[in-house]
Amino acid sequence: MTPAGRFDHYNDFGDKSTPQIGVEWRPYAPLLLRAVYSRSFRAPDLIDLYATTFTTNHLAVTDPLRGNTAEVVTATSGGNPRLKPETGSSRTIGLIYSPETARNLRLAITHWAIDESNWIQQLPAQVIVDNAALFPGAVTRAGNCSGGPPCPITSVTATYLNFGHLYVAGLDYQLALKDRTSVGTFSPSITATQTYRYTTTLVPGLPAVNAVSAAQDSGNWAPRWKGVAALEWQYDAWSTNLAGRYVGSYQDYDSKSRIGDFWLFDFSARCALGDVLAPETNYWRNAYLRAGAVNLLNRQPQFSNFESDLVGYDPAQADIRGRFLYVQVGTKW
Repeated sequence: MTPAGRFDHYNDFGDKSTPQIGVEWRPYAPLLLRAVYSRSFRAPDLIDLYATTFTTNHLAVTDPLRGNTAEVVTATSGGNPRLKPETGSSRTIGLIYSPETARNLRLAITHWAIDESNWIQQLPAQVIVDNAALFPGAVTRAGNCSGGPPCPITSVTATYLNFGHLYVAGLDYQLALKDRTSVGTFSPSITATQTYRYTTTLVPGLPAVNAVSAAQDSGNWAPRWKGVAALEWQYDAWSTNLAGRYVGSYQDYDSKSRIGDFWLFDFSARCALGDVLAPETNYWRNAYLRAGAVNLLNRQPQFSNFESDLVGYDPAQADIRGRFLYVQVGTKW
């Protein structure tokens, strides 16, 4: 059991304590069970706190307390020095299995879940008016008026605020082998992530959004399946790695069409120069040469409706560069 804690002090919003505890248990040699619980936070950044405020004197909103009548109000947007940090918690539980008869086999399954609250964002003035009870002091009304309260709205504060909740959960799978032969060591592996739940509640008054395999311009979503299949080979000073990255099918941004369901392949080769050129010289001991290709087959990104066709592809899951070749020479002292 490994308990831990962290204490932070910020001049902007005060103190924050975040605990973590991890447990590992090996009931018998091949099987390891493990679990971790932790809490976390993200402090407001300087823009969230101190961005220049702007005031609009002629913003039209509808007032739900006055029969949805249209009213012209003063609206203020920008930074908010009274923000609180975003808070979150994470939980993982899983197992690693390595049979005694096959020490070079590794099977791991991990369940994980993440909660995030007090999301820092800016909401439209109309949303704040419609949900004024959630944001005390953000909607100001006239002190008196004919007909009595509720009186007309005079101003709306639409600066950065804390609102929203996100919950993500899924499973990680890993299967890895290592086979030593006379022509080198071969290490095939498969890793996959299955996101089975991704719900966001970022706009008050609206139901939670199911963002599993449903792309969102906010970036708060994930494909149901992502994975990597790889084969590594190593022999003396030489090693290579071929990996295929898979992105599962998902619904395109603001569209009913589905994209994804594709593979991208990467390749790299590495030579330990010290072992080849001067194995007895300390100066060359950690020198290496590496060459490789990202997106080896030059697969072009699919068309995507990301940001209303402004970009033309999905930068979160694809790369506009196509095939990318590189060579590296380096050493360590």
